Amino acid sequence: MGNPWTFPFIWISVFYTGHWFLGQDAGMDISFLDVFEKGIRALLSFDFSSFATDVWPVFYPMLIGCIPFYIASWLVTFYIVRRAMLHFPKRKGNKI
Repeated sequence: MGNPWTFPFIWISVFYTGHWFLGQDAGMDISFLDVFEKGIRALLSFDFSSFATDVWPVFYPMLIGCIPFYIASWLVTFYIVRRAMLHFPKRKGNKI
């Protein structure tokens, strides 16, 4: 889940978590707006060498860093929905 106020915090936490998992130093200064702009420009022009040099060094750690957040959110959501479904009253018949 997210909204425009929380996206930067999510991106930064995923970015630094990915660097931590990869054992890399994340001391680089990053501008996500520049990365998104370069990524869109590279994809629209099918310039994958530009994508590899400009976007991949940021995208790959974010891809790896999102895994623990994905697992945690999946577990929380699964057990909330499971508990709700178990306590949902069962109705007889197909009346709506």
